[in-house]
Amino acid sequence: MTPHKAIEHPHEALVNLRKYWTKEKKPEPEVFKVGDHVRLRVDKNTFAKSHVANFSSHVYKIQYVANPKDEFKGHRYRLEGIKNRTFTFNDLIKTSAKQTEQSSRPKRPKDRLQKQVENELRELDASIMKPRTRLQKRNMPLKPKGTFLHVEIPKRKKI
Repeated sequence: MTPHKAIEHPHEALVNLRKYWTKEKKPEPEVFKVGDHVRLRVDKNTFAKSHVANFSSHVYKIQYVANPKDEFKGHRYRLEGIKNRTFTFNDLIKTSAKQTEQSSRPKRPKDRLQKQVENELRELDASIMKPRTRLQKRNMPLKPKGTFLHVEIPKRKKI
């Protein structure tokens, strides 16, 4: 309808507006109940590896369901074990599992290089004194930024 026709026929213009410009409320695909077991959506970057699961392996139980405040907002869900955060139905997926499954694969033992790095980092952490005040922190020497102690690391120049 053109603006000129809308001015001449205001009743038809209002009918046209109601017909095409009202928001349609789409119902939530799934409303969870208190006590349902769900998994959380994992936040991933756009370029993250695709073999990483979309939902967590940990299973949560719904503790509280908040009704929508108006007709265009959905239900909000609070989960047991997660404080001060609510989730929408897009963040959750219902599961039949009642507990988190433990991985059946045993942990691989650390190889020689991993053990060496772990020991050297532990020694390095023990040898560095922690400053107690800002003055002590400012007067402390710079920390080396490497993983192996036998690698020489050039010190930064003070400006």
